Amino acid sequence: QTPVLTRSDNARNGRFSIRLDETGAADVQGQLQYTGELHEPYRDLVTAQKQADQEKTFIENADFPVAQLNQLKIESSESSPLASIQYTLKANSIATRSGKRMFVPVSRFKPFKRSLPSNDKRILDLQLRETYALTDTFNFQLPAGYSLENLPSGKRIESEFGLYELRAIQEDQAVRVIRHIEMLPVLVPAARYEEVRRFYLDVTKADGAQMVLVKP
Repeated sequence: QTPVLTRSDNARNGRFSIRLDETGAADVQGQLQYTGELHEPYRDLVTAQKQADQEKTFIENADFPVAQLNQLKIESSESSPLASIQYTLKANSIATRSGKRMFVPVSRFKPFKRSLPSNDKRILDLQLRETYALTDTFNFQLPAGYSLENLPSGKRIESEFGLYELRAIQEDQAVRVIRHIEMLPVLVPAARYEEVRRFYLDVTKADGAQMVLVKP
């Protein structure tokens, strides 16, 4: 029996520097560190694929449209369950423009993806053993000529199934967004399935927050 991994063992810590331009595209620098079970796909990439194949896989699995990948470095530790990724790239369609406004999803580069389908006839218990903790910091540099019109307010959602926290801070022509997510193991009877589903829906909605920029 191998040790049971906790959410702190299965973790991701990410830092993203995002320089937006007036078209809604961005120059992005990303630094991520994965531990525990979350690091395993990246260890596989390092051991099984050449650099060109790693870059192809990265682009295909990115959560945003990659226009140009300038640099990608994936490493895994030889002695511990740890992997890291560093990249620089040009990304298109990060923000949406409408008239003099620009709408920027604050979690565009690592959106929350856990969900459950609707099921009002479930008869079996729900068991989800996966558990992890994610902490990401998104540093946005606003495009020239734009100012911040609206910033998402702080958000906290907490239940026995997990925790979601979002904070956004304005710093001159920059905005820092800090997001923390904890997903806990779930073992509930079928009658509580909708509670779990609703929690994931609420987190997904909160994670879709946008900041609004305006050009005078």
